[in-house]
Amino acid sequence: MRTTTLLLAMLFAAPVLADWDDYDYREERELTLATAGITSFEIEAGAGSLAIAGVDGARSIDVTATVLVEGAEGDKAASFVERRMVLTLERDGDRARLVADFRDAMSFGKRGAIALDIRMPEGIDLYIDDGSGSMEVADTGAAVAIDDGSGSITIANSGDVNIDDGSGSINVSDVTGNVDIDDGSGSMTLERISGDVVIDDGSGSINVTDIGGDFPVIDGGSGSINHSAVAGQVDLPED
Repeated sequence: MRTTTLLLAMLFAAPVLADWDDYDYREERELTLATAGITSFEIEAGAGSLAIAGVDGARSIDVTATVLVEGAEGDKAASFVERRMVLTLERDGDRARLVADFRDAMSFGKRGAIALDIRMPEGIDLYIDDGSGSMEVADTGAAVAIDDGSGSITIANSGDVNIDDGSGSINVSDVTGNVDIDDGSGSMTLERISGDVVIDDGSGSINVTDIGGDFPVIDGGSGSINHSAVAGQVDLPED
């Protein structure tokens, strides 16, 4: 197992967390890991936004982590980061693993978050365990599995998708494979899915279109269910 060296970097050109102004301290770190022989990538993230893009021809996972602290500035904030933050990118056999979190993210009036911007090769399966914050995953061309606490989720151009979500809107499009979603609350839009779409939902509207397989809804909760252009069988819960 190898942990990459963390490098302080210049501010990244494209912000990945909309509410930077709410934080008193910001720094950026970069991590990179060669991906020859890597077949899966696991991400464990706490509070903060997450943006992931698959890049054709890429040979490494490249992470820009914007570290944010509210409630402290300067040396006090830097000390909080060094004592509380975990930020590692490691390889274990054919698996890559990123951990980006704060131990006790809120402490004595201080709050930490990490906004992640990730570029990775296409074709690597992705497994995400996320606490809170918006999430965007695009162009991975492989399976995506997400266990999320809260925050919006957007996925485009992937393989099979499996989502276990607490709250927040979900938008999934252009999937080659099946989609399975267990959702607590929040609206849901799914389109251009080649396989089956299976949904177990607590509350929020469900909108699906252009589905190549079946569309069973185990539990629709509260909220409307709208569907069109479903090639297979549609099975909705009775009112």
